[in-house]
Amino acid sequence: MIDSIEGITKSVNFTLKEYKHPPVGKEYVSTIVNKGDVYLLASALRTQDKVMIEAAIKTFRDYYFNNCYAVLYEGVSKMLKTLFELQKKMAVISNKPYLIAERQLQLTGLIKYINVLKADDGNIKLKPHPDSIEQILKETGSNKNETLIIGDSCVDIIAGKTAGVLTCGVTYGNTNRETLMKAFPDFLIDDIRQLVKMF
Repeated sequence: MIDSIEGITKSVNFTLKEYKHPPVGKEYVSTIVNKGDVYLLASALRTQDKVMIEAAIKTFRDYYFNNCYAVLYEGVSKMLKTLFELQKKMAVISNKPYLIAERQLQLTGLIKYINVLKADDGNIKLKPHPDSIEQILKETGSNKNETLIIGDSCVDIIAGKTAGVLTCGVTYGNTNRETLMKAFPDFLIDDIRQLVKMF
């Protein structure tokens, strides 16, 4: 829904500068961004030093929260409005810190359409673990066979398949079509507005 790679890259590079590491590009960040910020910072800093990673995460999160740059992919707001009017339950699952994910939904105006937000608050296992999906199914009383997870990364598709829900990959995000196809999503779309035809 949200293209946040530029904001994440700026926040990573701010953190790297603090540790006197050279900056990285958006292309590299897009390959390490989908598994949570522990993996993100460990990869960017090229270290497994837990003390350093923990300190770097705090720097990263503080900067990112105050610089939550994100833009909506084309058609997202209209699509969510349509599904909201159709009284569909909608949830967001993010591997980002909860407060940052919530702030981005607020800044982009999408939060009014969302019934449940699951993000990294220390109480869920991050994707590709299905924990967040399973919690949402329980909280909303939703049927697995009538639930669809939509995502632009393989971790989204793997999480959905493990949870036993339908999966849909989108090709306009951070993962190309060929890579997404290797995760075997049930559906693959090039435009978010194609979702409306599924309901």
